[in-house]
Amino acid sequence: DPAGAGPAPAGVDLVGALPDKPPAMVVEAIPEDLALKTAFFRSVEVRYGPDSAPLMASNTSGLPLQDIADRLARPDLFLGIHWFHPADELPMVESVRVAQTSPTTVDTALALLRAAGWDSIVVPRPAPGAVVNRLQHAILHEAYHLMAEGLASVEDIDRAARWLLGPRMCIAGLLKQKISPASPAISWPSAASCRTSATMPNPMKRFRRCWSAARPARWPAAASTTGTGATRRRKSPRRPRGCAA
Repeated sequence: DPAGAGPAPAGVDLVGALPDKPPAMVVEAIPEDLALKTAFFRSVEVRYGPDSAPLMASNTSGLPLQDIADRLARPDLFLGIHWFHPADELPMVESVRVAQTSPTTVDTALALLRAAGWDSIVVPRPAPGAVVNRLQHAILHEAYHLMAEGLASVEDIDRAARWLLGPRMCIAGLLKQKISPASPAISWPSAASCRTSATMPNPMKRFRRCWSAARPARWPAAASTTGTGATRRRKSPRRPRGCAA
């Protein structure tokens, strides 16, 4: 019911039913119930017919996408597109192919995502957690191990993740800093192209906004020096290169 949804962001129309004209793509983000999601996509196919059905995408990262696709009349138009919270700030999604997803469906979905301001990695087949959640949980498992061994507290781990891992990965990614740029199998984008690409969102711009909102009002700075009787203030930590506001 649109009346109970609250105010919509600028440029977003709230509707209570599928429109008469087939949209370019329908993305579902309803509760994580396989039968419910399958029924929704089948209702889309019934509403528009097999020859006019739009692209259909599910936001799930845990339910089996292939099981949904196998129950559709047009599985070639189906894929997974997984957003991350907060979806309006994070510029990357995961697009996950099922066995029947056509190349045209992938290309069209990526074009629509770019037009709306999102970049996407393409996962070639369904897997529990896709890519990002599996990376995240690998880090979480090691964090719990560090806590169990008494090597770091919750606060220390979160501080390290926020102020070290976050900025480093924002600038250099996870693998670029570990693999030689001379590798012929890898194409490294220039810093300038990452900042100025007209067809991709600007993750650095969004990162700077998140950094400004999250950083403490005062950096830890108290450091006394003796010998002159004066107290000298330690310099504030430098922001990572490329992340200055």
